Amino acid sequence: MLAAQDDPSAASAIDTLRQLGPKRLDTLMMASELAAQFGRMDEAKRGYSVAAEAYSARIEPLTALAAPAEM
Repeated sequence: MLAAQDDPSAASAIDTLRQLGPKRLDTLMMASELAAQFGRMDEAKRGYSVAAEAYSARIEPLTALAAPAEM
């Protein structure tokens, strides 16, 4: 869905994830990735930052935050 840039399907999947566990790492990361895919970089960075704070022992949110800086 994300790779195909299928906004409605991806947004629906994110909504389902948010219902199941809004503060889970996978939910935060996927929602942020979707935002980044559609050029909503401020929203993506906020999501990755929330994930980095909530899951400080995990590297994934920090790596995602660093990725846009490399472009």
